[in-house]
Amino acid sequence: MSLKLLSNTSHSEATAAALGGAGRPPSTLLGAIGEMKAPIMAVFLFSFFVNLLMLTGPLFMLQVYDRVLGSQSPETLVTLFALVCFLYGCLYMLDTVRGMIMVRCAARFRRRMEDRVHSVGREHVSHGQDWGPSTAMGELDGIQRMMGSPVALACAFRVMAGTDFS
Repeated sequence: MSLKLLSNTSHSEATAAALGGAGRPPSTLLGAIGEMKAPIMAVFLFSFFVNLLMLTGPLFMLQVYDRVLGSQSPETLVTLFALVCFLYGCLYMLDTVRGMIMVRCAARFRRRMEDRVHSVGREHVSHGQDWGPSTAMGELDGIQRMMGSPVALACAFRVMAGTDFS
C-alpha cells in the first residue's frame, strides 16, 4: 500500500484498504472492539467522577482541621461527616456501575470472538499443531477475565497518564 493511496483517501477507505480491500468486511477483532466504544467512553466518564470523589477523604480532613478544630463546632463536624458519607456512597455506586459495564463489555467481546477463536483452534489441530480449540477458548476466557477485572482499568489509566510500569 503506497503513501499516495493513504493521502488521497478518507480514513475509512484507508482502513478498508489496510484490511485487504474496500469490499472486504472488517475483521472480527476490529468489529468486537468497535462495539465497545460507547461503553468504554461511559467507563472513562465514570472514572473521571470516581477520581474526583477519591478526593473526599483528604478534603474532609482539611475541612476538619480548618473549620471544626478552629470553631469547636460539633454541628459542623456532623454536617461534614454526613456529606462525606453521602459522597462515599456515590463513589461506591459509580465504582460498582463502572465494574459492571466492564464485565458486560468483556462478555460481549467473548461472545463476538468465540466462533472465530474456536475455528482457528480447529485449523491448528488440522495442521498438526499441539494446541486446539480448548486451549484457544481457555485463552479467550483469560482475556475476558482480564477485561472485566479492575486491573484492566488501572492499566488503561496508567497508559493514558503516560506513566511507565517500572
